[in-house]
Parts: sequence; C-alpha cells; structure tokens
Amino acid sequence: MTTISCLSPATRCSLLLTVAALVLVVSHGAHAHGGYHAGLSSSFYDNSCPSTRDIVRRVIQDARLADARIPASLIRLHFHDCFANGCDGSLLLDDDVSSGIVSEKKAPGNYKSARGFNVVDNIKSSLEKACPGIVSCADILTLAAEISQAFLLINVQVHMATISCLSPAARCSLLLTIAALVLVLNHGAHANGGYRAGLSSSFYDSSCPSTRDIVRRVIQDARVTDARIPASLIRLHFHDCFANGCDGSLLLDDDVSSGIVSEKKAPGNYKSARGFNVVDNIKRSLEKACPGIVSCADILTLAAEISVELAGGPSWSVPLGRRDGTKTNIESADDLPSPFDPLDILQDKFKNMGLNDIDLVALQGAHTFGRTKCQFTQRNCTARQDEGTLVNLDVVTPDKFDNKYYNNLLRGRAPLSSDQVMMSDPFAATTTAPIVRRFSNNQRDFFRNFATSMIKMGNISPLTGRDGEIRKNCRRVNKKYY
Repeated sequence: MTTISCLSPATRCSLLLTVAALVLVVSHGAHAHGGYHAGLSSSFYDNSCPSTRDIVRRVIQDARLADARIPASLIRLHFHDCFANGCDGSLLLDDDVSSGIVSEKKAPGNYKSARGFNVVDNIKSSLEKACPGIVSCADILTLAAEISQAFLLINVQVHMATISCLSPAARCSLLLTIAALVLVLNHGAHANGGYRAGLSSSFYDSSCPSTRDIVRRVIQDARVTDARIPASLIRLHFHDCFANGCDGSLLLDDDVSSGIVSEKKAPGNYKSARGFNVVDNIKRSLEKACPGIVSCADILTLAAEISVELAGGPSWSVPLGRRDGTKTNIESADDLPSPFDPLDILQDKFKNMGLNDIDLVALQGAHTFGRTKCQFTQRNCTARQDEGTLVNLDVVTPDKFDNKYYNNLLRGRAPLSSDQVMMSDPFAATTTAPIVRRFSNNQRDFFRNFATSMIKMGNISPLTGRDGEIRKNCRRVNKKYY
C-alpha cells in the first residue's frame, strides 16, 4: 500500500476504505460460508415478501447518490451489530427508559461514528408498506451489507482509472489483490443467493449493476405509446419457458445457415406473440452499457417481473444468470397451452413443466391485463368484427394487474375458454375452483402466489455455467469462428 502515495489524499483514502470494506465482507463471508444456521434460508422471504431484495437495493441506490459513503457505512453497521449481541438488530435501538433500553449507539466504537441509520429507517418504512410485519431489522442489516458490497465493487472499478501513476509492478500487485477479492465476493454472492444452481438475484450486481434500471426504462418508454406491452412481454417469457426451457429460444428468427426454424411460427405465437422490438431495444441498451454480459433469456425474465410491477402488480427478486440457447424446439412450441384447451390438458401441460394447480391458476392470472384477438374467445368474432379485432382479457381493469380477473371467472365472464374452465369443468370443483375463489377474495394472496409461480416457471431448464451463450443479438445465435 506504500505504492499508492502518488494518489491524492482523498482518492487514496477512498480507495483504502473501499478495499478495507471488501476485506471485511470477505472475512465475514468466510466465517459464514460453512453453512446456514438452523432456521435461516436465502429463500426465506420468497413467498411472504418476494420484493424484499429489490426494495432494499433501491433505497441504498438512492441514498448513495447523495452520500457515497453509505455502502461502507451499512456494512459497518452489520459488523458492529453482530459483534455486540449477535446479529439481532440491537445496534439500531435508541435509548428507551420505559423499556430499559440503553442504546449500543453510545458505545465508544459507535458513538458519533456509526452512521446510515436513516437509510435503514427508509428501508424499513418501504418494506412495511409492501409487506407489513414481515422483514426483520436484523435481516435488513444483513441484506444491506451484501448489497452494499456489490456497490463497493463498482467503486473499485472506478478507482482503477486513478492508479495509472503507479509503476507497472506496483499496479499489477494492487490489481491482483483487488481481483482476488472480487473473485471471492462474486463466488460467494452467486453461491449463496441461488434459487436454482447457477441462478442468483445478485448475478449482475457487479458485472452490470444498471441491468434492472435499463430494462425498466425501456419498458416504461414503450408502454407510453403501447399500453399492451407489459402483458405482451409476460406472454413472451411464458411461451419461451414452456417451449424449450427459459433460454430465449423464442426470440430467434429463421436462420438457414444455423439450422434455426423459428418458434415464432408455432400456432400459439404466429401473428400473436409481440413485443420483440422492445426486447431488441432492451438488448441494444444493455450492450452499450455492459457488452456481452446480460443474456436474452434473462431480459425476458426480468422484463416480465418489471411489466407486472409497472401495471400495479407485485414485485419479486428475480433469479438471474441464465444463458441463451443456440437452437429452437418447434415441436414443443407447437404444443403450448392453447386458449381452447380443456382443464385436464392444461393441467397435464403445466404438470410436465413441474407446475401444480396453484401455479396454473396463479399464472393464468396474468390474463388480468392485456388483449386477445376475438377469434380466440368463447364468443368468437361478431358479424361486424374481423379476426384481428382485439378484446380485453379483463373487462373491468384491462390495463391494471389486479385480482379482478378471478371475479370475472366467478361470474362466467372470462373471454377465453381456457380460463373459464377453471370454474366450469366438472373436475374444477375439487382442483382449480377453490383456488380461483381464494384469489378473488384476497389480492395479496394472489400476488404472493403469482410471484412464487413466476420464479418456479423461470427455473424451467435454464442454461447456466458454460452451457449456451450470451447472444449479441437476441434474434441470432452468435457466429462461430474456427
């Protein structure tokens, strides 16, 4: 470290603090990696508060814009909390004579130096709005520390531009040290947060931290001129996962040279699947920000979650890290769930994907917004309508993600036969109908189960590790040069 004396005092201090914070996280992680304590799980809030991680990340992201010290401060809070009384959030307590509380904030190691409490308060306020009484303050500190370390990695990358004054040998030594820390941290982040082997909600936190913001911005811009886009993007993700696993194969165009026959030609997609231009725009924006990092399969998965949130529905932590397929499966695409399928066929198709009746009813709930062509509806097209005439899937709130869809089913007002059969089929009374009634009575229950089912669907046969590729263009497999 004596080799960085050529840096300005402010830059030197910032770099040292950043590296010190990384060392702290690595050291803490090394002790924790021996296994989870009984009762702890990385998926603990997946059902009860699936948006937990995204909410914590957003608040920290906003806070660090005005205060670059916040990530390191939050890591320190977690460290000091765990070392005082175990990781129980006791550090956050203020003095309270009536409860006999003497605050740990007054201890020499914390007094007038521990900071970031206001950010923790903001995180807690946001979580209480989304999921009242669910997420503990102790878990907020723990999750905030993990998310903060990803932001600190970004700071290290920024500082790389400032060390050009070092000799080649000194620069190499410093870079190797930091690279080793990054490697350990990335390995830990990917190993601890996974929902399926190789997938993690923090997958791009270091390599492309702006991923979610970019996807969200493009979708927001698109829906200004096309209100159908959110529903269309969910449908792309659904049809992609059901055909060949969640590998982005639906996005591929015909390509004779690569032997690709596009799944877009399948009956369930032909002239009805849409939103491909929005996916293209997302991919272009991500390639500008982080070339060759974010897969098209992950774009579809993340776009589906963001689309639901923008339409007023739930938000959840999306497992990421999928890679893109290099082939299509036209046979599977030809057998996608159809708007004319009876209940038993729908159940079989979902069961084949590892999805049960709750998943079926919850995922069909995506028909709470969007449009369909009248030729696919129970009433078909009237004399004055051509086959391309659009019909609202939810006649009450066609552009809002809510549970009104299930109320429509109870009244026999679902446009699609494949929706209404969940109430009208003779076997529905003991399988799907009770779930429909449950969701119609409790929107929060529907939202919670929808998020869980979307995560399950997103885990259908993903390509990870060295399988597949990261396409440069979502419509084409990468060219191989031998």
